Amino acid sequence: EDDEMFKAITEAFELLSNPKKRREFDSLDDFDDSIPSNFDSASQDFFETFAPVFERNSRWSEVKPTPLLGSATSPSDEVATF
Repeated sequence: EDDEMFKAITEAFELLSNPKKRREFDSLDDFDDSIPSNFDSASQDFFETFAPVFERNSRWSEVKPTPLLGSATSPSDEVATF
């Protein structure tokens, strides 16, 4: 029984410490594809409305740390990193 537990822990460590395998493992989690459906560009700020959507799903990004969405006044070099 101890050998089985050690084997399971070793396999888990190998899976979770390998970025590619970890991403495959994490991809089994649900993707939150909910987005605000009643966006009105005349009265709402795009960045304030949609930034939380990007932040929620940033764990799926291959770029770490995941850049934030920014704002309408973000410098172009910052936007290019996104």
